[in-house]
Amino acid sequence: MSIEGTRTVAIEKQGSKTATNVNLLLRCWQYLYLRTPNFRGKGQIFFNKPCELIRNWPVDVSIPGAHGCTFFHCDLNEYIYRFLFFYGLHELDVDWICSQVLQPGDVFIDIGACFGYHTLSGALRVGPAGRVYALEPQPDMFARLQDNLSGNNLSTVTADLLALSDHAETLHLHRFADLGIGHTSISPQGREVSQIISAAAMTLDAYAEQRAIKNVNLVKLDVEGAELKVLRGATALLAGASPPMWIVEINEETAAACGYHPRDLLALLAPYGYVFYRPVWGRMIRTVMRLESCSANDIRNGMNLLCAIPAFHADRLANVGVA
Repeated sequence: MSIEGTRTVAIEKQGSKTATNVNLLLRCWQYLYLRTPNFRGKGQIFFNKPCELIRNWPVDVSIPGAHGCTFFHCDLNEYIYRFLFFYGLHELDVDWICSQVLQPGDVFIDIGACFGYHTLSGALRVGPAGRVYALEPQPDMFARLQDNLSGNNLSTVTADLLALSDHAETLHLHRFADLGIGHTSISPQGREVSQIISAAAMTLDAYAEQRAIKNVNLVKLDVEGAELKVLRGATALLAGASPPMWIVEINEETAAACGYHPRDLLALLAPYGYVFYRPVWGRMIRTVMRLESCSANDIRNGMNLLCAIPAFHADRLANVGVA
């Protein structure tokens, strides 16, 4: 995917000549990557392979995103921030679906907000008449989320240091020595755990009642295996007069570690009338395809599915290519 124009990076702590040189090299690399035409293998040649050669990235960087927001205190040792640095985007399929589905005045809930990319871009899309609710249970990532909200002067976002579950409880979140911050999970997954974080959790229904949230238009759900628990705690929202569209990550590994299969997520949503769509990408096309018309091989691990009720969300589905 190409991004028009160039973005620059500012290293916050440039107290040495070395930091200045690193800044210059990164900007040149970024410029080269953005200006090179797309071709098969470009990412491997210009991104993956060079990244393997670098052992110590800058740890305190501000990155302007593609939608006009700036993200502060980014650690380029984390893959999610490196991708943001080169593309200006985070999770291309989720970002595209949000860009087509969200409208001015909408209510958007970002569950598993992390550093706040979808929260901030969502706030720009729903505008001053809309509202965004961001939930992130990791204290350090919640701090980054707050930094990004205040640094971009976004006042239409309510951010809470909170996890969601199917009942009120305290969850233990596991961080892994061999995975980045975006993989923190309620399950240890048989991996080497580097840190365990205790997080207060409640149901989405209780949270919506507590915050007096009405008429939710879109929910993004990416919680590394806890998706089923979140959906089980959202039955009032699902059965309400204005059920939202959902973007739900499909992850076979994290689901299995939490005792279920991703099909169970779809089985829970289907009785409420939801139909499922996977993103379809190409050089000249971006759309979604109804899941029933896809073979099992087309549903890849890590894919984000759009879940919608055709009779209720017809206008918004038209925006993503569903007739």
